Amino acid sequence: MPDQPFDLILLVVYFAYGLAFFGMGLTLALETDRSPVLAEARLLRPLAVFGLLHGAHEWLDSYLLQPVSAGMRLPGWLLWLRLGMLTVSFGCLLLYAIRTLQVHPLEHSIPTYAGWAALVLYVLVILASAVFTYRTGTTLLVNIFDVLTRYLLAVPAAFLAAVALRAEGRSALSLGRKRVMVFLTWAAIGFGLYGLSQLFVPAIDMFPARIVNSTFFRISMGFPVQALRALTAVLITLSLLRAMQSVEKERQAQLQAAQQERLDALERIQDELTKREALRRELLRHTVRAQEEERSRIARELHDETSQVLTAFSLDLATLRTVVCDNNTVKGLVDRLQNLSKEMSQGLYRLVHDLRPAQLDDLGLISALEYLKDDSK
Repeated sequence: MPDQPFDLILLVVYFAYGLAFFGMGLTLALETDRSPVLAEARLLRPLAVFGLLHGAHEWLDSYLLQPVSAGMRLPGWLLWLRLGMLTVSFGCLLLYAIRTLQVHPLEHSIPTYAGWAALVLYVLVILASAVFTYRTGTTLLVNIFDVLTRYLLAVPAAFLAAVALRAEGRSALSLGRKRVMVFLTWAAIGFGLYGLSQLFVPAIDMFPARIVNSTFFRISMGFPVQALRALTAVLITLSLLRAMQSVEKERQAQLQAAQQERLDALERIQDELTKREALRRELLRHTVRAQEEERSRIARELHDETSQVLTAFSLDLATLRTVVCDNNTVKGLVDRLQNLSKEMSQGLYRLVHDLRPAQLDDLGLISALEYLKDDSK
């Protein structure tokens, strides 16, 4: 960071800038710990790491504002640590963009090829300028690497992230998620503006940093470039949060619909069980009625037919006994047959009574049960 007067507004801008990206990273990190709703976990993790590291880097810059403005010389390890955090954060952003474009590849068209060609040409120009600057030996190596990190990592990574988010938005639109597409488009616009802001690097003796730099931006626009980056960070964070909220609402609606379908299915099953139970009871009632009717028929036949036969048989035996009254042997046999006939009549009566008690038809169920209770004593 170059020496500059202490600026309280810049301190607030750095804090808000870091807070926006750190909040985005923390939210995405929490999202990857559960079932992601916006993208796969492997896609969200690099973006989460970018937000956390870049937010911490901006807070470190805000901490270094006071010693730099006081003219204190910062230790070399602190400068390299700051540069390392910046490099790793932009590397994670680039990794997110590459992985997302692998899942949502770009169309093979002339504008796509032209964009890749422009990117390659841009990288070659920046590398050539960096090599020339390093050979002159007038600029600290850490400052050259800081500018190269922004030129070769931040700018391409931010633009590719914008393209990746736009591609993901088109994919969301194909699934009927229009609101998600809108928020992802705003996040893509934010990353595009963020990539442009990274072209305004700290002023060093290197092309184009000696012309287009953060000092030039502040003189031309009247506010520091970090304020623009903070606004884009807020835009990116809010857009991604709203996109996740939209998909989360959709998932909650799907979950409620699934639960409602489950409840409807359970109600249908309950209704089916109720119908089956009613059918079972009706079948049982018909079965019992058929059994009772069959018992009544058998009891009636036994009483009307078999009882009459036994009665006639008993009368015939009585007549026979009168005829053979002088023959003791035959008389004894007839008496024995009459006793057997009587026992058969009594057994038949009990059988008819057990099959269909007369009280059940004449007096009803309660009276029949009371009679059976009294009869069993």
